[in-house]
Amino acid sequence: MPATSHQATSHRRVAISTFWDGSESYECALPLWCQSARQLAVTIPERDAQVVVVAPRATEECPGARFVWDEETKAASLAYVKRFTQRNGRWIGEGHLKDAVLLKWTIFSEAFSAYDLVFFTDLDIDVLPQSTRRPALVRDWRVSIDAFMASAALYVSSPDHASPSNTGVILAKPRAWVHRQALNVLANASFNGRTGFDDVGAPLDLFGHERSTTRLLHQLHAGAAARRGVGDNEGCCVYFCKSCNFKSHTESGLNMTAYHRGNHWQFVCANLDQGMFWYVLHLLHGVGTWAQSRGVVKRTVFAAPQLATTGSSGCI
Repeated sequence: MPATSHQATSHRRVAISTFWDGSESYECALPLWCQSARQLAVTIPERDAQVVVVAPRATEECPGARFVWDEETKAASLAYVKRFTQRNGRWIGEGHLKDAVLLKWTIFSEAFSAYDLVFFTDLDIDVLPQSTRRPALVRDWRVSIDAFMASAALYVSSPDHASPSNTGVILAKPRAWVHRQALNVLANASFNGRTGFDDVGAPLDLFGHERSTTRLLHQLHAGAAARRGVGDNEGCCVYFCKSCNFKSHTESGLNMTAYHRGNHWQFVCANLDQGMFWYVLHLLHGVGTWAQSRGVVKRTVFAAPQLATTGSSGCI
């Protein structure tokens, strides 16, 4: 449906992205993802939306896509996996693509510097399910993305049953300083199954002080309720309730995660992408938030539970 003059497509440069490790075993997954991504690119109200694949080589399985690669991120990921394996010897979320999932940090690198916004999903995600109501998607995209781009947040994700930040579907604003911070963590950070990266703290300790608890909950709630005021029935709730305030309901979202319920950092991929993104973007720098329960990220993917998996990362 053509956009009207005042609702015309924006001037943002948007990357609809995934990563592929270059192996033949996963190459067969590219055609379906790329087809869906191309359809999304022409559906969303953006004048310049491009399909971008993070991969060590190009392939004809994704025609029209731009292929990017960052050797610095790859080297740092491999070095982290080697260092951690030598020191700890145990991975949370065992899988053979441990270094590959850390390539998600590439979306903040120079390779994505030309883009204002990145919509990133794992390769096994259908980014535009057949059940999607496209007029609603366009409306939600415009409202949600405009709010995100006007905010100080740089990263949007959603919690799941295990992790407070599922990196299978994310929105991000590329920033070079975030990439530098990630490289520093990959090179130097320690990890403890109880207190996380660099002993940042057990979950209940992190949320156990009134001042920090309020700040962290406001930070998570800001994205989940961006469209309406705190306490509004339709906007405030990350999951279920009809009437709630930011603290009680955002806490309920945290309480659904193994991270918070178990008071530990032993959730799926805690010492890989999911824990590291939570640590760097949410805890260290406060630039991460959660997706609104009825917003664009959940409408395009999480509304179809059978697609809301991260199997391609090797984390499940």
